[in-house]
Amino acid sequence: MIELKKLFFESLKNYKNFRPYTDDEIDDEVEEYHSNEYTKGKLPKMWKDKDDGISDIKTASHEFLDDSELKSLQNSDVGDILSSDNELETAVKLSKKYGKNYKSILDGLKKKVKFPPPLVVKDKKDSLYLLGGNTRLMLGIALGYNLPVKIIPWNGEIK
Repeated sequence: MIELKKLFFESLKNYKNFRPYTDDEIDDEVEEYHSNEYTKGKLPKMWKDKDDGISDIKTASHEFLDDSELKSLQNSDVGDILSSDNELETAVKLSKKYGKNYKSILDGLKKKVKFPPPLVVKDKKDSLYLLGGNTRLMLGIALGYNLPVKIIPWNGEIK
């Protein structure tokens, strides 16, 4: 017998409408890392300065995460979406909780708007930590899309 959740994941379509980050978006992501004590505690000394972050984001490769990677992704609610009985309702509820403009993201995903891909850090043990883009990723999954992510390799270890 095929599990419905497994069938759901296997039916995710790769969302291929993405665009590069703008310089301002990169600056925002790097600044968020440096101002977020929780993330800095999980990824200590990942970027010593702004230039390190800018370089890592610009050179990170694009990948589509598989089912097990999505479910194990730290600092993300994607696992909750994948295990929910109502993926969209759960994703919208979480987006509202975080104060995100979920309506424009949902509308954009439905219209195949180009978004910058979420940022994921991959440590030396292949553990994954979502650095940015949780709302885009959750809502994409809820609509049946597997969004590409930018993988930032890191020689450290996620705490």
